Amino acid sequence: MLVDGKTIILDESLLSGCNDGRLRFTCAHEIAHWILHKGLYLGTGRAAAFVNTKLSSEEVPVVERQANILATFLLMPTVQVKKAFYAIQGSPDPISYLAKLFEVSKQAINIFLHEHNLI
Repeated sequence: MLVDGKTIILDESLLSGCNDGRLRFTCAHEIAHWILHKGLYLGTGRAAAFVNTKLSSEEVPVVERQANILATFLLMPTVQVKKAFYAIQGSPDPISYLAKLFEVSKQAINIFLHEHNLI
């Protein structure tokens, strides 16, 4: 498949579900890869490719975590999420509320809240 340079290709299955939050996080994650890991992406400008034979199997999870962290910062700024979380203390379903508010998946909010020791 020929594509223009700097094109991000997503699996079409992300479009078939009703989980817009998952789609947004995936887009932010892939944009984060481009911002952080441009040097790993090579190509002619007409074909997309991820090529780096120097990247060890131990480093692959590192670049994925880095992309997840930047995507999280872009979509769920820590101060705003914490402020919203504390404002809804005692609500029956804070995860659903926050996922809708920040337009991310419930899984993404749940991970965020656990990583920040909020739940």
